[in-house]
Amino acid sequence: PRTAVLFVTMSCNSRIQCERHPNGLLTMRSNHDVFCTFSGVHLDLCIFGWILCLFPILFLSVCSWILLSQLPKRLQVADMKFLQACSFLILRFRPGSEIFALFLLLRNMLFAFSPVLRGDGPSLLMMQILICFSFGLVAYFKPWPTRLATCVDLFMHMALLPILIFGAFFL
Repeated sequence: PRTAVLFVTMSCNSRIQCERHPNGLLTMRSNHDVFCTFSGVHLDLCIFGWILCLFPILFLSVCSWILLSQLPKRLQVADMKFLQACSFLILRFRPGSEIFALFLLLRNMLFAFSPVLRGDGPSLLMMQILICFSFGLVAYFKPWPTRLATCVDLFMHMALLPILIFGAFFL
């Protein structure tokens, strides 16, 4: 999933974004021969980009269905094959905090899609909001199995946030 999101982000960020030229026309950032008019090659690339964006959303939807609908049922009947198949979602968290995996998947997906926003300011603001919100949720729910893991996660949030804030001064 990380590779797919990285591929979608790179392709959307470098291929589909348009930039304005001094003559007033919008052309694609990667190919200045293609005008941003939502026709021809530009329309094909936009459709391809939106289709690629559906893959991470589909993955998030399947994980949501597994965690919200199937996991409680399968835990009651002790379906070990299902639990082993879904261990990549629930193994890292303390018992009762498995739903936090959905938040992490959503946060990471939005974080990966933030460079697609037009301009550097909105991208940095979105990343800052995601990190602040994530910091609050980790501090409140403490989803990690040990206190040390929670402290390390909170420290990483506190280390990343100033980098993003100071990065705004260099725009």
